[in-house]
Amino acid sequence: MTQQGGGVSPSQKTVKLGDTYGDLPTPTRTGYDFNGWKSGSTTVTSSTRFTSIGNQTLTASWTPKSYTITSGTNLTGSSISVLSSGTFGSTISISSSGSATGYNYSLTNIKIYSGNSTSGTLLATITSTSSSWTMSGTYYSSIYVYATWTRSAKTYTLTLDRQSGTGGSSTATATYNATVPNISVPTRVGYTFGGYYTGTNGSGTQYYNSSGTGLRTWTTDSDTTLYAKWTAIPVSVTTYGSSGVSVDNDASTENGVNVSVFSGICLLKVSGGGGSYLTSKLSCDSAINSYMSVSSVSSNNLVTVKFYKKIKHSTHAAIEEYYKILNSLSTTRYITVRVTSTANGTYADCKIPVKQ
Repeated sequence: MTQQGGGVSPSQKTVKLGDTYGDLPTPTRTGYDFNGWKSGSTTVTSSTRFTSIGNQTLTASWTPKSYTITSGTNLTGSSISVLSSGTFGSTISISSSGSATGYNYSLTNIKIYSGNSTSGTLLATITSTSSSWTMSGTYYSSIYVYATWTRSAKTYTLTLDRQSGTGGSSTATATYNATVPNISVPTRVGYTFGGYYTGTNGSGTQYYNSSGTGLRTWTTDSDTTLYAKWTAIPVSVTTYGSSGVSVDNDASTENGVNVSVFSGICLLKVSGGGGSYLTSKLSCDSAINSYMSVSSVSSNNLVTVKFYKKIKHSTHAAIEEYYKILNSLSTTRYITVRVTSTANGTYADCKIPVKQ
């Protein structure tokens, strides 16, 4: 009797021609079920009659046992692919993968245990994402395949477009699912920095405030450009030291002709805007205007405004003309000056009251 890998006792018996085979031994084989004895392709049982002349070899017939397969992984985003069952002695394919937006995955190993959990006997350890395994030696009715992964958050380059600003950080490295790191901020003459956004002019999502502090968790799976937001600092102009211009009047004689002269001076204080400034005279009431000058902005941000009017008149008309001019100034008159910032283009008009 040939056991085909099994074990049997006795391994032979004597049967007379025409008699039945009688009791036949039942062999055992790890991982297999015994299906009976065969003579060639003919099944032989205890009631089968022996009809051959001479010795005969009976061969054991076997069926490999099946086993169930369950599986698991340790991380969200990882998976394992394996059949739900296998047979003893046959090879099964095993593969595992890991993927999630914003993360890099790395396989530690795939382990095979007896039973339905990691508490069973460790049967094998696989270190590649795709492999195969064969149950041999010892039979188990079930196995558990478990993949262990590690993952790390991806990093991305944030390009910081200063939008005509200077200084500060030019890039930052953002880590997925973490708050963007703090940065140093740029400056721009005549403007206030308002943070960095995904769009220009403060549009889109803000990721940095005016101090360079990161405001949000990074959840974009790509390198990105952020844009600085700037707000122009407006120019402001006020009279300096008084509420307006007081008129000095004086009567004198030039070449024998009586002359009345009206003159005044005012200082303006400039703030905001930034950079250098352009000054211009917009208007001066005709009752007092013969000449008006506006200086450039000085280092201490002051502007000097001057004007005068000279009127010649005869001796006979001197007093009449003099009071006529004075009376015309009894109503407040105005000088208007404009100061423009060359840094951001903002300007302010200062309307200066002129009183006698």
